[in-house]
Amino acid sequence: MRYCWVSLRRKRATPPFRGMAAHSPNPTPVRTIMRISARNQIKGTVVEVKKGATTSHVRVDIGGGQIVTSSITNEAVDDLGIKAKGPVTVVIKASDVMIAVD
Repeated sequence: MRYCWVSLRRKRATPPFRGMAAHSPNPTPVRTIMRISARNQIKGTVVEVKKGATTSHVRVDIGGGQIVTSSITNEAVDDLGIKAKGPVTVVIKASDVMIAVD
């Protein structure tokens, strides 16, 4: 599973948060395995991605006619390759809803 940590202060890719090996002059993508403390992880399928100026609303079907919506940055949507009909994991921690992909 690949996770994306979005920092508004840092634009440069740094391992392991953005899946890039930044120590070389030409960073290459690497797969990082991360464990997460959030226990509420629900597999689902992306129904729709609505991009705004800076933030996207990702609607995820988690089964049983239930839809979960997450607001994440456009950069995170692009980095994670989130698209309609794609499989994702909804990660819920406190009042935040994050998206994870395999």
